[in-house]
Amino acid sequence: MKLILGLLAAATLAGCTLDTGPSNKSSDPSTETFAASLGVDISTMTKTTAGDYYKDIKVGPAGAPVLSGNAIIGMDYTGYIKNGSAFATGSIKVSDTPQETLANLILGLQDAMQGMAVGGERLIVVPSQYAYGATSFSSNGVNVPPNSTLIFDITLTGVQPTP
Repeated sequence: MKLILGLLAAATLAGCTLDTGPSNKSSDPSTETFAASLGVDISTMTKTTAGDYYKDIKVGPAGAPVLSGNAIIGMDYTGYIKNGSAFATGSIKVSDTPQETLANLILGLQDAMQGMAVGGERLIVVPSQYAYGATSFSSNGVNVPPNSTLIFDITLTGVQPTP
């Protein structure tokens, strides 16, 4: 009898985990639910080979598209977490000093902004592995938990290729 109880206890404990820290597992936007206000419908979005998602709200009519990580960019942007809370909003101009290049942005934006032209607006969904990973932070009064999928609404206002 003691042997059976011991085996049952061991089997029960084997299924338990005691890790209470943040998970190192990347988020998967295809399995997540987003606030309706964000307008995210993964089934209607284009998935990049890296795993980011995007949907053109408005295709930019002007100039050459973003193709290089060294391109100097200008953009209006808002970043959200999946509950619809905005953690970042701002505007970057090509003429700003210092200038912002695509290569300085998080990997998910570098990937999902490829092909955008000036005047274009794009909704971008970035899994945590191409955003801030297991890092948590607070910005704009919003707590961004570890392994958060991020959503960006970006309007490209300028592109200047660099040599």
